[in-house]
Amino acid sequence: MIARCLAMGFTNRRAALVGVFAAFAVTTKDQAFGPLFLGLLALVAVYLWQNKADLSAIRTWKFPFVLGLCGSIAFVFASGLVISPHRFIGHFVYIRNYEQNFYGITARFGQPATLYGYSVLTWEVLTELFFSIGPVFLAVGIAGLLLTLRTGPFTRILCAMLVGHLVFVVWAVRYTQFRYIILTTYIFSFFIGRALAVSIQDERPRWLVPVALSCAIAGYGWLGLRCVNLTYQMYFDSRYQAGKWLDQNSRPGDELAFFTSQNVLPPINADIQLLKLFADPAPMDKVLGNSPRYILGQPDFASPIGSDRSYFFPDSVYNELGNLGYTATAKFETPPLFERFFLNDTLVGPGYYVNPPITVFEKTK
Repeated sequence: MIARCLAMGFTNRRAALVGVFAAFAVTTKDQAFGPLFLGLLALVAVYLWQNKADLSAIRTWKFPFVLGLCGSIAFVFASGLVISPHRFIGHFVYIRNYEQNFYGITARFGQPATLYGYSVLTWEVLTELFFSIGPVFLAVGIAGLLLTLRTGPFTRILCAMLVGHLVFVVWAVRYTQFRYIILTTYIFSFFIGRALAVSIQDERPRWLVPVALSCAIAGYGWLGLRCVNLTYQMYFDSRYQAGKWLDQNSRPGDELAFFTSQNVLPPINADIQLLKLFADPAPMDKVLGNSPRYILGQPDFASPIGSDRSYFFPDSVYNELGNLGYTATAKFETPPLFERFFLNDTLVGPGYYVNPPITVFEKTK
C-alpha cells in the first residue's frame, strides 16, 4: 500500500488503508513497530515535500491525519487495549523487560546499553545479513541501494524501515538472533532485484549483462549450497543419534536432567523421566536431591558460538560434575558439509537450532 501511494497518488482512502494495515501488522508482531514507525514517518515526509507549496491549506494535512486516526483506532481494537487493558499493559511490560524474561533471571547475554554495545549489535546485524543472503548478493544489494537512493522516494522509505528495525527492535532489546534479520533480508531483495534489472537495460554497457548474470548465478549458487548444507544437518541431526543412544542404554525409570528448553531435546523414550533444571534457584540442590542418572549438555538459542552447553547450565554445576560422580559417557555432533567454505559460523548471535553438539553425562560413581 505504501508503494501504491507513491506510484498512484496519495488519497484519503489509501491513507486509511495504510494506517489500518500498519496497525494490524504491529498487533500481529510487535517487531513491526520499528520499521513501520520510521517508514510511515518517511512516507508522510515524502507526501509533505511533494505538497510543500500548499502546507498552509487544511486539505494538505488530510492524508497524515487520516492515516494516524485510522491507524490509532485499528490499533486500539486489534491490540485488545479496549477489551483487556490489563493484558495489553502486561504484554507491554513483557517486551520492555526482555532481558528478565528467561527463566525469571536477568539474561547476561545481551549487549550493554553503551556505544560499544550498540556498535556490536549493528555489526552482528550486518554479519547475519551477510550469512542470510551471501557475499555476492550483499554486494549486489548495496549497489542497488546506491543506484536507487537518489532516483526515487521508495528506496528512502525502505532505508528508513531498515533504520527503524535496527533502532527500535535490535537496539531496544540489545540482543540479536538470526531470525531478527528476516525483514532486512526481505528489503534487501528489492535492492538486489533492482541492481540486476538495471544492469541488463538496453542503454547500459553490454559488459554489464554477463556480469549481472554471473552475479545472479554465483549468488543463487551460494544460497543453494547453504540449503544443501542445512538439509544435510537436519537429516543427520545429532539429536537423533543422542536419542537413539539413550533409548538403547537407559532403563525404565531413569532420570534425565537438562537445562535447555524441553522442545529442543533429542527424541526421548517415554520410559525416561525428565527433570527440568533452572539456573536459579539452587540447581545443585536439585541434582543432589534427585541424583539423575543422566545430565544433558546441549547448547541452545542463548549459547555463544563454540559452547557445548546451555547458557542456563551454570558453572557451579558443570565444573562439579566429576566430583558428583558424572562422566561424559557419550558425545554426538554431525560435522556440517562445506565446513571450511561456510566457516561453520552461520550465526553470529545465538543459534544451535539445528544439529547442536550434545554431551551425555552419566552417573558412574
